[in-house]
Amino acid sequence: MLESIRAQSGSLPPVLVHLAVDEAPFVLIASVPALAETGKPIKLDGSKSVTSKETKFVWTVVQQPEGSQLPAVLGEGASLELTLDFIGSYKLALTMDDGIKRESRLFSVEVADRWLDFNEPIVDLAVLKDNLLAVLYGLQSKLAIYKDFALVKTIELNELCKEVAATRESNVIAVRSDNRVRVFDLDLNEIDQFTITDVSYPLAMTDDGRLYVQSEAKGKDVYWSGPGQLEEMEFHIDRDLLSAGNRVFYSYYGFEMITDADGLPTGSKSISTNGLLAANASYLVSSVYVLKLLPENKMEPLYLHGKFAGGACISDSGVAVSDSTGISVHRLQDGKTLKTIDMPRFGLKSSRAHAVDMELLADGTLCVLYQPADDSDMDSVIVGFYYNAEE
Repeated sequence: MLESIRAQSGSLPPVLVHLAVDEAPFVLIASVPALAETGKPIKLDGSKSVTSKETKFVWTVVQQPEGSQLPAVLGEGASLELTLDFIGSYKLALTMDDGIKRESRLFSVEVADRWLDFNEPIVDLAVLKDNLLAVLYGLQSKLAIYKDFALVKTIELNELCKEVAATRESNVIAVRSDNRVRVFDLDLNEIDQFTITDVSYPLAMTDDGRLYVQSEAKGKDVYWSGPGQLEEMEFHIDRDLLSAGNRVFYSYYGFEMITDADGLPTGSKSISTNGLLAANASYLVSSVYVLKLLPENKMEPLYLHGKFAGGACISDSGVAVSDSTGISVHRLQDGKTLKTIDMPRFGLKSSRAHAVDMELLADGTLCVLYQPADDSDMDSVIVGFYYNAEE
């Protein structure tokens, strides 16, 4: 297109000047998946970009996790396939250049070994025997069983449930709502239920399938040992109930690391056959203590983690803890760091997510329940899986 303007100099007559104006379209349009899994290719797609000239497209790596071996320049072309080789956070860029105009755009990709993305809130996770994972999710709750990251079975519970309890050895799963506890077998057949009010603390299940519940209204501990077998025991104290193997312990939250009369530290949230994870997160103290369980319900300190700000879990061989920047997995025996994972952002400009819950499967896979930040591009909670976390 020609655009005309008039130029005038001194007393000379005006001159009509014609300027060529380049109105060729030039719009970068591209899409890159926000989530990727190791070993699975993803498509980097800039094919919908608009241009009328011969245009060069170049994909580059702006940021990658330590240990990743991607080249700085991934390749040329509007679209290409990419297999990411390492867990963590990546920033990729697409640059579009027609010789006159140039435009670039950044993309963020979060990589885990596997992802589960739910469109409904996830309430709780529990590890079952045979490397199964139970997921309680939804406003009208659903209970799902996964094996090897594939859905095995799901059922609708038709009520808002708050907790799921199981162990790596038990053959039953318990789910609690405000005033009812329901018990299922591993095929999700309901085998029993009972009503109980004012339950303020987590359910505790032992490896042999016994279930303990505290009822403030009754002032009793309720003990379930099988269908129709419900007993009330003397109310001990207003504390969390925790189980390890076939033992049950009491604990409660405090502002500092202290022990009760039986030597159990406060703030405990996770326990295994071999060790106790005591996680304190308060205004004064934010730490994780690991203690070794001894016979006759005695314990001895193993080590201390100085930072704690989210989920934590323990298995018979490892401990996983999270803070505001990432997740670390440690050997139970001596606290040696085995794996570190940067906390994902789920968006180019978003804040870091929160690891609100974690579980270690029997094969060493770490399951992390992420709550994306309010300013992230994700509108749902996400479960990330990381292989060989304890190696």
